[in-house]
Amino acid sequence: QEDAIRTNTVVCFGKIAQYLPQGTAGQVLTQVFTKALRDPFSPCRAAALSALSATSHFFSCEDVANKIMPHVCCRLVDPD
Repeated sequence: QEDAIRTNTVVCFGKIAQYLPQGTAGQVLTQVFTKALRDPFSPCRAAALSALSATSHFFSCEDVANKIMPHVCCRLVDPD
């Protein structure tokens, strides 16, 4: 039950991202998606990767390189 709720929360943030204030959207989404990338439930991690891709225009190059890519790179060797 909780696994599905966390996954749906990530999907929801991906869908409402365009309605978040421009100044804080990148910060909020970075926190939500990087936390989801560390989730033990593999569909939640997959949803986070998909949402990151769909909302990539909200992130600066520095945020992508320093905050997001380290978490994404760990998923490259994810057995799930």
